[in-house]
Amino acid sequence: MKEKKHSGWKLPLVILVLILAGFAAGWYYMRTWPLRFHGELDQFFGAGNWKTVSEQTKESMMYSDYITVRSAPSLSGERAGRFHEWDIAFTNQDGEQELWIVSDHTLKINNDEHWFPLDPERYTARQALGQELMELSFAMAGDQIHKEILQEFLPEAEAGCVTVDISFRGGWPEGKVYGQLLKEPWFNIQEVNAEQYLRSDLYDFFIDILAYNYRVDDLSEAERQHLFSSLGDIEQALRDTYGEYADYAEASKRWRWYHEDEAFDDVFIQLFRGRDQQVAKLWLDLVRAKAAAMKSGEVNAYADEQ
Repeated sequence: MKEKKHSGWKLPLVILVLILAGFAAGWYYMRTWPLRFHGELDQFFGAGNWKTVSEQTKESMMYSDYITVRSAPSLSGERAGRFHEWDIAFTNQDGEQELWIVSDHTLKINNDEHWFPLDPERYTARQALGQELMELSFAMAGDQIHKEILQEFLPEAEAGCVTVDISFRGGWPEGKVYGQLLKEPWFNIQEVNAEQYLRSDLYDFFIDILAYNYRVDDLSEAERQHLFSSLGDIEQALRDTYGEYADYAEASKRWRWYHEDEAFDDVFIQLFRGRDQQVAKLWLDLVRAKAAAMKSGEVNAYADEQ
């Protein structure tokens, strides 16, 4: 009889342990993007072509959490928010090994600002993943343009003064755009390139080419002259390559060239690490956009587009 009573406690205990284990496993699964979005990452990188090599939890400088300590109210207060980074290794289009950082930092910042669950500007985790992969693929497409077009006209020292990226007009897209981007058949590391973005109807994408004054100043006079004299040839090469997708309307032309002093930006961004650098760049872009909007009669940033 005693043995039966003792055994009667085991089943509820086992059920409780299983429930707690299920909650813990679910929590870990939902916060670990390489597990939760394994299918999306397979589609983007290629099944068997990627692996997570490390994971870090970091403190954010961009948002905070309020921590309540009931037993010691004096200890309650704002704490730096936390986010996660996953280092993902993969083989790129050229058969070379690369390491990219995928982070939920943007999601944390967005959800902190748009805290109400039904806020249309609040990202889902899947949309935030799409935004992360889009930003990374922008750099990949820009590097391809740099290699295939700019380096045909510029020697190494001059080409090193110029960066190429894919960007967009109209402010940051709504979250649904990132979800739709994940469904595009070309949105994977084997097919994604500038042409795919320029042809896309999802948003107003364009090629962004930037020369840094402080880098150009390190060139010799002959190198500077050659760099500047090559701009016309580079622009023509861009027209020849992408012009078909740049003539829908003046406001939708898909490339631009501008030259400005970004020394402050570079120094400021280097104060941060990892994905925080991209967030710092976003912050600088937002500040400049707001400042530009306040200046009446200011020449539009895209006035040089033809």
